[in-house]
Amino acid sequence: MTSHFIRKFSTPTLLTLSLMAIACQSTAKYADRSAEIAALEKQRSQFVTEQEDVLAPEQFSAFKDSLEKAKALNAKQADADEDVATARKHAAAVTDKSMPSKAVLAEALKARRLALTAGAAGTETFKKVDNDLRAATQEAAGGDIDTIQKESAEFKNRYLNAEGDAIVFKTMGSEQVRFSQLKNGEAAAVAPQTFQRTEAKLADAERSIRASRYDATALAASTAISKAEIARLAKISSDAKRLKSETAAIEIFEKEQATLAMQKSMGSQNTALANQNSQLQNSLSNATSDQSSTAAELSATQGALSAANDDASKRQAFELNYTNARKMFNPAEAEVYKDGDNLIIRLKGLNFAKGQGALPAESAALLKKLGTAVSQFGSPRVRVEGHTDSTGSVETNSKLSQERAGIVKDYLVSQRIVRADDVVAQGRGEEGPLATNETAAGRAQNRRVDVIVQPTY
Repeated sequence: MTSHFIRKFSTPTLLTLSLMAIACQSTAKYADRSAEIAALEKQRSQFVTEQEDVLAPEQFSAFKDSLEKAKALNAKQADADEDVATARKHAAAVTDKSMPSKAVLAEALKARRLALTAGAAGTETFKKVDNDLRAATQEAAGGDIDTIQKESAEFKNRYLNAEGDAIVFKTMGSEQVRFSQLKNGEAAAVAPQTFQRTEAKLADAERSIRASRYDATALAASTAISKAEIARLAKISSDAKRLKSETAAIEIFEKEQATLAMQKSMGSQNTALANQNSQLQNSLSNATSDQSSTAAELSATQGALSAANDDASKRQAFELNYTNARKMFNPAEAEVYKDGDNLIIRLKGLNFAKGQGALPAESAALLKKLGTAVSQFGSPRVRVEGHTDSTGSVETNSKLSQERAGIVKDYLVSQRIVRADDVVAQGRGEEGPLATNETAAGRAQNRRVDVIVQPTY
């Protein structure tokens, strides 16, 4: 009977029935299918955490698709056992196929994790390197690991660049957007000098951020510089457009800043002086009322009070002379700064010929202004620093900067503005750039003479 039944089917049909029977027997049956799916979901998260999703991308994609199908069927209370089993098979393949790339790409994967932590995932830089990595790791999953071995270091650097992009955007992205708006709003046309300065300062801030990306203090400083430079450009370009003169706009801005700085400084000094006077007056009063106090103690207290008043007078004189010095120079001639108790006059308009140390005749007027500014500060100690751009050899630039600093020193001595013993000239060559040497504008900023004045009264 059985043999008669079997003879009714052809050989291919019997083979198909046999395979179906085997498949039914091999399909897993899960007592708690929801628990199995939950375990697979946890494994998917672990794959992403361990970055195995990019080490075996095709296997991970197949695993994810089969898991999603199992979840959908299970939600409908349909039989999802076969898809759960398929997902488990693909999960095992992810683990197996990611192994060749994991050790080779260890450093690149660390850099990728840093980029993700910095928020780079949505950037074009990150997407591009991620796509290239997936293509290379899929080759490795197929047994060809030559590409990832050759390009491991490059992948690392590209992910670090993506991280840097993300940190720069997070730190000064709003300033970069505002800079683009000002550029489109004709800031470059109405205030070209200020625009170039802002562009250079923002580039410096970006380089600083990339170099110190894990230093919160450095990032905060770069943010503050960027905000200040953007505010400066916005104000000067607005005034320049109104006044039809960038020079006039810069002068107004500098005067306003000097006034604000003086008010702030004087306010702090007056508060400190009032507190100090109050303390000294209390000491004086106590010394007077205490019959046991000696005349020497009373005299010392009075001397301290006098010294405090004298110190305050000197600080006020310094602030006044500093403000006067700033007014003497236009922005093309020099910039004047405070550095603690010292004054820095950054001479930009001496117009030395390229590669020459001789001073052009037309720069005599600027030296005369310098002498007037320095002489306000009593008999100061002065250090003159010469700077060059990076054009030419280090030795040539060092010699050239020394010659230029020496010319300014000789002028100050010959005009009896400072004594020869109180002034030194130092050539610093190209070692102290203010801007990039890659552009003509940057090189022009770097060719300068700095005069550092330590006042005496």
